[in-house]
Amino acid sequence: MALNENESKMMISASKETGALLSVANVRRFYWSSKKIKKIISEKSMGEVLRIDAEEGFIFGWKSKSGFFFDKKKAGGGVLLDMGSHLLDLILWFLEDYPLTISYIDDNYGGVEADAELEMSFIRDLKVSVKLSRLRNLKNLNRNKFTKGEILFRPDEYKKILIVNNDGIGTFVEAPIKQSQNKPFEDMIDDFLNSISGGKSLFIDPNDVLPSIKLIDLCYSNQKRFEFPWL
Repeated sequence: MALNENESKMMISASKETGALLSVANVRRFYWSSKKIKKIISEKSMGEVLRIDAEEGFIFGWKSKSGFFFDKKKAGGGVLLDMGSHLLDLILWFLEDYPLTISYIDDNYGGVEADAELEMSFIRDLKVSVKLSRLRNLKNLNRNKFTKGEILFRPDEYKKILIVNNDGIGTFVEAPIKQSQNKPFEDMIDDFLNSISGGKSLFIDPNDVLPSIKLIDLCYSNQKRFEFPWL
């Protein structure tokens, strides 16, 4: 949405003052898989959420002409602000809660971070662990532990989840209608256009994205560095 919470609030204020529509492109909320998990959590059909473990990372190979990703003044941050903004928004949207405590470490020694780990604790002893990397190929898997089982899904899988009960029996649940790879992006654009032309409320209220931006600011302000024995 923006590089920090203050800029996000300025955008929201400008939207209110001018009447311009502010749509936030957190496309993962439009995934069928995300909406399905959100529904399961809201209805508590698998009980209470006990723990979330999320890993996203791969060896960075995007050819960059401008070097934007590695310029702190332009990008504002590294892997946490880039991939992490989508992942943290999704987690906080699922839980409808904000962490009580956090512990954050990364490899930033003056530029932008390429590897980061975040631990969060919520009420009811709920724990969340997040790992992000541009240096390593991580599991690229989100594991959500419930009292009645688990839900697993991959960050790039928008139409399928794996539900595993406490007996270890797993079932893939997929979108009932065949969807193209671009479907979430099409839905996001349609949501924006319909809100302009038909006065329909946006699926994502910009104010609902603020907690994840605030959390990223909190991580950066409480940053601790990985200990490297060669430094």
